[in-house]
Amino acid sequence: MIGIDTIKCSICSDDHVFDVLAIDAAMMPCFDGASRQHKASRCNLRLLADFIDVTPDIDAIKAIKSDEEAALIRRTAAVQDEVFADVLKEIRPGLRDIDVTSIAQRKGQMLGSEQGIFLGGSSPLGIRSPFVPRYLQGRTLEKGDHLSLLIEINGPGGFYTEIARTIVLGKASSELKDAFAAVKAA
Repeated sequence: MIGIDTIKCSICSDDHVFDVLAIDAAMMPCFDGASRQHKASRCNLRLLADFIDVTPDIDAIKAIKSDEEAALIRRTAAVQDEVFADVLKEIRPGLRDIDVTSIAQRKGQMLGSEQGIFLGGSSPLGIRSPFVPRYLQGRTLEKGDHLSLLIEINGPGGFYTEIARTIVLGKASSELKDAFAAVKAA
């Protein structure tokens, strides 16, 4: 933080206090939250700082990984692979989709992951099985179903990795195999 400025609005007569680097316009009485626009007609607020978008510069810095960061990302990916292997050992007909995503979440936490997204949805073969949030993961798996599973976890250093797979509880149809081959070739 560089400093704090108090700015008096000549229309609403309120003092607006801002951190110079991070003005939260939503906190201003003369800010229309619905349109996310400052209503100049309601306020004569003059900002005392110039703001420059340095997002491209920051993105370029973040994109370059040190050897240590690359090792942490690889470790997170290894944890995720171990989580997926555990899911494959435990998945079976009779479990609900949420039981499967809970297996993934539990294993990830046991291996040191603190946060993650676990989406899974099942359906009979031939019917789309999209990733769905937890409150929609109540379907019970049956023999021959397939489940689409997304595991996105963090690991050492706070880095995230993501894996998405389709698991078939039985034999995958030739149509499903062909579709995956086409996606892989693309």
